[in-house]
Amino acid sequence: MKNNLGSNPFYKALWKLPILPKVALFIWKCHENIIPTKSVLARYNNTHDSLCSMCNSNQIETPEHLLLHCLFARSVWALTPYADLIEQDIASSLSIPDWVIKWTMNNSLKDKAIVDFTIAWSIWKDRCFHTFQEKALNHFSTARLALKLVNDTKIYLKNDTPLSVPSHDLVEEKNLSYVTVSLPHDCVILFCDAAFDKDTKFSGIGLILIDISGYFIGCKLKARSVRNAEEAESLSILEAVQWAKEKSLQKICFISDAKLVIESLNSSSNQLYWYNIPVINDCKTLASNFCFLNLTS
Repeated sequence: MKNNLGSNPFYKALWKLPILPKVALFIWKCHENIIPTKSVLARYNNTHDSLCSMCNSNQIETPEHLLLHCLFARSVWALTPYADLIEQDIASSLSIPDWVIKWTMNNSLKDKAIVDFTIAWSIWKDRCFHTFQEKALNHFSTARLALKLVNDTKIYLKNDTPLSVPSHDLVEEKNLSYVTVSLPHDCVILFCDAAFDKDTKFSGIGLILIDISGYFIGCKLKARSVRNAEEAESLSILEAVQWAKEKSLQKICFISDAKLVIESLNSSSNQLYWYNIPVINDCKTLASNFCFLNLTS
């Protein structure tokens, strides 16, 4: 799917923010109004429960409710540095796309957006853990870990070499500028992501293609039934590789937050479910079509 708004300064501003690629991808989805909240999924399945499970207030889980109006989300925001500004946004009834534009394009807010966007992603992450893994919600924990992720990312980006930290530490994440510094100047970047609903076994795949300067080239969306989240992530990588081949791309960097899938592509070891191994092998076969290939999680 081509986008004729590639010259829109919003896209370039978003991709240049010093935030993690998965946070940038989530915020892009917010801007495009395509994050798979229950209200969105209910459009495709009228039997799907559309009520928010985080606050149990009988409110429909829209993007605006999930990130701003939900009692759990508001409890998280109240513990963060810009709680007063978020309260103003809540009172003004901003849509999520407009909220993203405001924080990305307003010069007085742009630096603060690094914090708020990471917190928004953390709320979404814990919502998913609560929905799919029945993890108990704790707004203190969500706020603390979100701010730790912000701090660790800032510290990491100030260093030319990785910090010596345990492998599980959040600081090992990289932002887009760190990834692109070692890429050829004519390389393009393809973000790959997948969402999975365990109740319906329904998956949505999203691909975003940009050049190394952050210029938006195009995107692609696809939906299908899968067995689990790992299969959805594996198929998102295959879809990305196939799309890149169709577009005759030669130098490309694939970015995904599916670490186990990326590790399987980058090595001979494989810890995936047996039915995902042929998918990964197909990816490796198609990868031989590129003269330069980088796979990053």
